Amino acid sequence: MRNLFYIAFAALLTSCFEPDEVLPKQKVNEITIRLNTSTNQATYVNLSNLLNNNIGVQTQWQLKFQHAENAWAIYINPLAKAGIHNTTNTDFKAINSSYETSKITWQVDIPTASGTYPAIGAWGDYSFSNPESYKDVFIMTWEETGTYYFYKFQLLDATDSAYHIRYGALNDSVGQTKWIVKNQNYAHSYFSLKDDALFTRLEPNKEDWNICFTYISDSTKLHPNLPHIPTANAFFGLFQTLNINQDLNKIYLDTSTRFNEIDYFYARDLPYTRTDQLLSPFFRWNFVAQQAFTENEIVLIVKNKEKYFALQPTSVTSQGLESLEFKLRVKQL
Repeated sequence: MRNLFYIAFAALLTSCFEPDEVLPKQKVNEITIRLNTSTNQATYVNLSNLLNNNIGVQTQWQLKFQHAENAWAIYINPLAKAGIHNTTNTDFKAINSSYETSKITWQVDIPTASGTYPAIGAWGDYSFSNPESYKDVFIMTWEETGTYYFYKFQLLDATDSAYHIRYGALNDSVGQTKWIVKNQNYAHSYFSLKDDALFTRLEPNKEDWNICFTYISDSTKLHPNLPHIPTANAFFGLFQTLNINQDLNKIYLDTSTRFNEIDYFYARDLPYTRTDQLLSPFFRWNFVAQQAFTENEIVLIVKNKEKYFALQPTSVTSQGLESLEFKLRVKQL
């Protein structure tokens, strides 16, 4: 009887404690990321649905308009060797083909601690609920299929939901005008000055991507050990980068824990950040061999709301920086 009492008592004590959580075996998938400066300038990755990854096909655009609320940044296409010059003249007609362009120091977009600073700079007075444009005329240059183009454009106005621009070739005294409407479902819209074409679906819906592999311009002096492609400004080069959908995601770069050891319980307590524009995080460059080598000791952990994902590069092949292919293994934690 005494033995039965101890057995019953032990069973009672055991029932008072929750068993440890046991995670199901994590499925590991492999994805391939391809970048090419001529045909594929960006790949957007949806970690929740790896079959729904969006390849941002190269399109001849020059201006990229920010859609975020209370923000009116305008960026340029770094892969087109685009550059911007502010004439500080507000007379659209006065800027023509006689303008001396050969001595211009072209400005390009540059990354900063608070995000990309656009080459166009602060084009309006942002102390107003809608910015009042300074209406300066900008000259823009870019390269397309071996030909360099020079166009001018002017920001006429902006509202909470749209930009109003005038643009044309340098010898166009009148130009055309267009409203660029913000769509809050997408981070940006894209515009071609030469083709008078607006592209609103070059990137996926903001809800449908976590990270993006692409290229950005940055200082060559600050990154002497990374490969770059020349831009319109001799002090800046084009670098491969990893961008984060900062509205919905945070990241942590892990260099001390093996991929197989990373699980949900480990990931949920990490010090995540919204750090963006990581230059070449998944490869090292051999300048003698002119080849990329996998940085396979690094694991990128992405937090998306209450979901966690781990990514690790397994291989990289390259034909210069102009053409890169990454293979990554991915698991949801």
